[in-house]
Formats: sequence, structure tokens, C-alpha cells
Amino acid sequence: MSDTERFRPRPDRDRYVSPKEYVRMDDFDLAPPEPSRRKYSQRSSFYTRNERYAQNDRYIRDERYSRDERNPRRERYVPQPKRNVWPLLIAGAIILIILIAFTVIQIRGAAVTSAAIELDSLTANDSAAANVPVVKELTPTPLIAEYEDVLIHCPINTDELTELCFHQASFEWGLVLQTELPEIDAETCINNHGSNRPSEQPTGNVYLNGSALHVWRSDAYTEIDTAIDCGGSIGATVYAPVSGTVVLVKRYMLYGECEDYEIHIQPTDHPELDVVILHTTDIQVVAGDEVIGGVTVMSKVRNLSDFIDGIQLENFTADGDMGNHAHVQVNYAYYEDYTGLDGAITVE
Repeated sequence: MSDTERFRPRPDRDRYVSPKEYVRMDDFDLAPPEPSRRKYSQRSSFYTRNERYAQNDRYIRDERYSRDERNPRRERYVPQPKRNVWPLLIAGAIILIILIAFTVIQIRGAAVTSAAIELDSLTANDSAAANVPVVKELTPTPLIAEYEDVLIHCPINTDELTELCFHQASFEWGLVLQTELPEIDAETCINNHGSNRPSEQPTGNVYLNGSALHVWRSDAYTEIDTAIDCGGSIGATVYAPVSGTVVLVKRYMLYGECEDYEIHIQPTDHPELDVVILHTTDIQVVAGDEVIGGVTVMSKVRNLSDFIDGIQLENFTADGDMGNHAHVQVNYAYYEDYTGLDGAITVE
């Protein structure tokens, strides 16, 4: 059959498509010809492209087409199932969240570890972190007491000192201290709002120019003069009361109500003694530091009155003073039940 006869309109077999071309119904049952093939239309007197050919030009024969099993010459379009990407997206999001959480935990863990190390060592500034205690000019504060040959310097500068009060320690391992300071009557001190200590004070291994209180505590059963409260304003510098080595710095709960700090010093050549300083903050020494009595800066007086009501020293100081102080006592380190040095370093 010639091309002319093949594309001649036949109403009984063809359907009308456009004024320019007729398409035989049989063409849809035949395999599509090559995309570049053109057919001649007698009605339009020029070459036109059949819709079937145009469609084959737009699609490439790939996996989207498969042979019709009923007619091997015929191809049909087989839709491919769409890939579900949601499980991949969800899995990726979960992995990302886990990585972010792990990173945050690592950062916070490092911060907590650093803070714990800082609290355990109680280093409050760069000098303490470098294990170098601050030392002022070699003009020691004057003496306030002694135990045998161990001299105890005033832990607070005389210009910041409010009052000195000898009293009983809370436990039996506190040792009785000796002093050359004259005793002032407690009632007189209360009426005068202080002992009116002279402003001019000596320095070095000389006793303070003034007097001191000696009071009893009704709730204590230990001997008198086994502890000293050295009054000072909030933030007043606290110096080492004796020369020796810092063996322990730690926290504890004062009366079970507030967190406080202990600084333990072993006096030079006296391993049986433990000099303890309480009620201070901004600790600037660590275990192993060598300190000089009345010279080495150790800490500062804390605002204890915010946590404890009715501080005893408040009764003997000037109006408006809350009785904040640094507590000093000398303990017998070899006492049977003494646990104050648990965790302390050993001095060679």
C-alpha cells in the first residue's frame, strides 16, 4: 500500500482530527515510528507531524515504558512508584538532635567539671589558681595570742578590726590559748559599743595595743579561750594567723544552715597542731601553699549575718555593726575522734 493510499481519508475507519490531517485509528495500535519520521498530508499539501510522533519525541524509551504482553508491538507507560523520603528525613532529624544533645552534654559536663574543680580547690582568683598566695609588704599584723611557741597574729588589719572576743570552742579538741591582752569587762564593752582601742598599733611580733573580751557560752562544755572571734567589716582582708603550710581547704555546713569554708594550716614544725580559720569567703590559697603569719592574704570576711541571727560579737561592737568576723582556733590534730583533717595533704 502506497503512502497516498495509506493516508487517504476513509470515514468508515478514520476519525477527524483537524482540517490539516486525518489520523487512522489503526495508527494507535501500531508501534510508533522513529521520532524523526515525517508523513505527508494530502489535505494540507505539506508535511505535518502526527501527534503520536510528537509524543514519542517528548519521551525517551526507558524503564517507564514496557511491552504490552497482549501485543508485543505495542508499548504502554508503566508509572514508577514514588520514593518515600519521609523515613530518611525523620532519621536524619533524629540523628541531628542526638548529635546536638551530645554536644550540649559535653559542653555542660566540661563546665560542671571545671566548676567542681574550682570549688574543691576554692581558688577565687588568678593568684590562687597559680598556687601563689598573695603576700603584702612584710609588715605583719600584731600578735593577739599564742600556743606554746606558736605565735598567733591578728588575721585582720588593726584599722579594719572591730573587736576581739575569746570564747569556747564547740568541741573538745580545741586547745587553750594564752594572751597578754588585758581583759575588758563585757558590760563596759556593751555600754561603750566597743573597747575603744587606740588607733596607733604596732606591727610584727608585738602584741596588739588594746584589750580583748573573754566570754562564756551557755551551750558549750569546753574550756574558755579555746577560740577567737576577730571582728571585721564585710569584705575585710583576712591574713594567715600563723606561719606554716596550708594542708586543707574545704566547705562544710555551719550549724546545718549555711555553707561555710574551712582553711587548715599546719604550723611550722608542729604536725600535731591544726590551726583553723572559719567564716570567710573569696579563698585565695590552696593546699600546699606556704603562708607567713600576719602577712599572707588568705580570704575575706563574709556576710555571715545574712544567714545567722544573733551573732554574739554583735553585742560588743558599734551601732550598725552585725558582728561579722573571722574565727580562729588551734586544734589538737592527734585527738582520737578528730576528723577535721580528713583529705588533708601531708607536709614533708
